[in-house]
Amino acid sequence: MNQAIRDSCKKPEEAEKGRVEIRPSIPFVSDASYNDLDKDKSKFIEVTCRYTPDNADSKKNNYQAHVKTFDHGTPEDVLLWYTQLQEIIKKKPCESPEAKFTLTELLLVGQGQSTFKECRREVCENPVSSTDPTVRGVTEETYSMTMEKFKAKAFKKFAARRQVAYLRNNLRKPLTVNVRTCSTRLTELNNYLGLFPGPDSNTPLGEGDLIDTLVRMVPTAWRESMMTANFEPMHHTLLEVVEYFEQLEVIESVKKAREPQKSKKDKSEIKDKSKGKFQKTGKKKKNSFKKRKRTESSSEEDEPKKFCSYCKKNNGPYWTHNTPDCRIKKSARRRSQNSKELNALIQQEVRRALSKTKSSKSSKSSKKSKEDSSDSEDSASSME
Repeated sequence: MNQAIRDSCKKPEEAEKGRVEIRPSIPFVSDASYNDLDKDKSKFIEVTCRYTPDNADSKKNNYQAHVKTFDHGTPEDVLLWYTQLQEIIKKKPCESPEAKFTLTELLLVGQGQSTFKECRREVCENPVSSTDPTVRGVTEETYSMTMEKFKAKAFKKFAARRQVAYLRNNLRKPLTVNVRTCSTRLTELNNYLGLFPGPDSNTPLGEGDLIDTLVRMVPTAWRESMMTANFEPMHHTLLEVVEYFEQLEVIESVKKAREPQKSKKDKSEIKDKSKGKFQKTGKKKKNSFKKRKRTESSSEEDEPKKFCSYCKKNNGPYWTHNTPDCRIKKSARRRSQNSKELNALIQQEVRRALSKTKSSKSSKSSKKSKEDSSDSEDSASSME
């Protein structure tokens, strides 16, 4: 279950409401690694256990348990190792305090083993107090005290109080995690409370508190549906509440599955309406050539492909014809020829106009010269 939640939630905040100022010892999205798959055989120790602890050792009653050793880790890692240790002590079984100390040290390595030995010396070998020089020694009581001291190294003060406040106020159901997985993880976190170190009694929450916490975690729409159906969660067991929420979960998933189909229909209707408007007004939509290309290519797969280099350069429908058959190119040539002819006519007319102006100017100058010559002759005759 923890792995499923970790795979669904990238961050612990995805299963939390708002900002958690002081982080809990064990978050809803697990950060433990003790139970992860590990192929390193050096981290495991074989311990002979009994199927039935009350019966004597025998081939039928004995089995080999592969127990993972503990070095260091998160508070949840410590509790996972501690839970497995208690199971091994019960199945081996270890009846004397010395045997429990020996087995515990055997299942610890590195930092964990050195911390446990230090806790043992403080509890078993040091005097009870400054006024009482008595040494406690190895007893059931000192073993329990040593284990509590060892667990306390991984937890903050009043960790159980903070954990309870976190469960009641800061949890919400992640979108991609089903309600049964959430309920299982919530129950697991609640069971951890009994293993937290002191000074509180650290008793797990009751079923009513777990139901209230789960109801707070689910979406608001589920709570509204619960009120509409007159479903009172406190009148039911936790399992019954989970089963009711599972029904709402199925209904919600069916609605979400139908939404994409409706949205597709709406989009198709909008497209059809838009097509009708364009057909009436005579306007062309953008990328109409591309759409035409896709439809024609799909319907004419067996025909040879066509290509027009002129239309390709000028963003025309180059896939509908070949270059020699291009009407756009031919019309462009005609326009260019017509423009050339028009330019030639204009230049010819300009030249004619210029020639006329020149001839008129020359005729005027010749007339003027004749008049001047006649005037000079008249003056000469008058002098005589």
